Amino acid sequence: MFERTIKGAREAADAGQIDEWVHAFLSTGLGANPPMAVGLRKQQRWWIGPVAVPITTVDENLWAGSGDGVSHHPRGVGGTRCGHHGR
Repeated sequence: MFERTIKGAREAADAGQIDEWVHAFLSTGLGANPPMAVGLRKQQRWWIGPVAVPITTVDENLWAGSGDGVSHHPRGVGGTRCGHHGR
């Protein structure tokens, strides 16, 4: 199992296992969002990450959800924004 860190995400991506890392990250621990983990597994996904992007470039609509019944709201610590887009 890969660590729940940026380094762990990069190692998982290098090993072709980023989907498993995302699922594990969202399923347990600080910032877990099990409904989102389940929702992401409902169809095949193609991942290109982890990637670093300035938070100012993230469209506010990404945080509101897609209307599919899956919670997409970020869960951060101390008011920080974080989620499946990377940490």
